[in-house]
Amino acid sequence: MSERLMSVEAVFENGVLRPVQPLPLQPQQHVTITLRLPGTAVAWPNEVAAIYQEIADEDRRLAEAMLPVVQESMPHATLGAGGDSFWASVSGCRVSRGSV
Repeated sequence: MSERLMSVEAVFENGVLRPVQPLPLQPQQHVTITLRLPGTAVAWPNEVAAIYQEIADEDRRLAEAMLPVVQESMPHATLGAGGDSFWASVSGCRVSRGSV
């Protein structure tokens, strides 16, 4: 007999666990129950978008500050920035960092 897993919502009242919906079980059928107790969700700060924007802005500042050093250490590389991305091309290969 193969094992079948089900997720069932139930309410505990008067010492008995009662399913919210009928179950497809036979009378007297034995089952193993694993309980997942709902916890208190941690609320995200209201300013999540602003936090991510601040991180992206800092990434851009760091990349722009590093650009002259990279250009000096890789004189044959073509480096550039366009839109929200920085890129480098060395010996015909193009390497992109993607959006910042």
